[in-house]
Amino acid sequence: MTSDQKQLRPRLALFDLDHTLLPLDSDYEWGEFTTRIGWTDPAEFGRRNAEFFAHYQAGTLDVHDYVRFATEAFCGRGAQQAGEAHERFMREVITPAIRPQALELLRTHQQAGDQIIIVTATNEFVTRPIAAALGVQESDIEESFVRSGGHGGQNVNKTATCVMLVHRPSGLQVKCQETRQQGLNRFIARRLLLDKIETLKKGFVAKERERVEKIRRQKRRRSRRAKQRILADKAHHSDKKASRRSSGGD
Repeated sequence: MTSDQKQLRPRLALFDLDHTLLPLDSDYEWGEFTTRIGWTDPAEFGRRNAEFFAHYQAGTLDVHDYVRFATEAFCGRGAQQAGEAHERFMREVITPAIRPQALELLRTHQQAGDQIIIVTATNEFVTRPIAAALGVQESDIEESFVRSGGHGGQNVNKTATCVMLVHRPSGLQVKCQETRQQGLNRFIARRLLLDKIETLKKGFVAKERERVEKIRRQKRRRSRRAKQRILADKAHHSDKKASRRSSGGD
């Protein structure tokens, strides 16, 4: 692999959000926060959350059902009220928990040109502002989850383990259902997408090199023709001088 190819291929740096970049579980803390502000009933929320957690441990969690449960506290509140609540959640819970060591580690990877991906099962409403506060934004990638098909039993047929990514600037798309685990499929999908982006960039670089080389060839041809014209002009002037000397001698 040439140095140009190495520069074209972005490295992928994956970070878990909860108990890695943050010393807490953002999903759990958001649930506790909605209870504190009166959006959920503590007893009912705790009971349903325990049920979902049991399914998660057993590998039978229906992601769609859980997302509906995890987001119902703010879905009916309207965008403004939900946004204001999340801003308060950031101020009271998340921002005080962000550690300088985590920020420094992320900056190191960013300065090295790495593509940083935060991997989390928590819904996007909760995590996107957290990622932005950490200086990580994946705004160029649109991600969705669908139920997988084929062999693998009820885990792939009844849960959304298949990952679909769209790279907005280029329109490139990938779909990954290689494993029974959504988190691993998210990683593989991003690797596949980066490979596609790299291939596209290589094509652009090859075309640009061809364009530059074409200009260079044209300049070389023009240079040779210019030299030929100069030599022809010199020969013409020489002939004229010789003709004048010949006329003067006569």
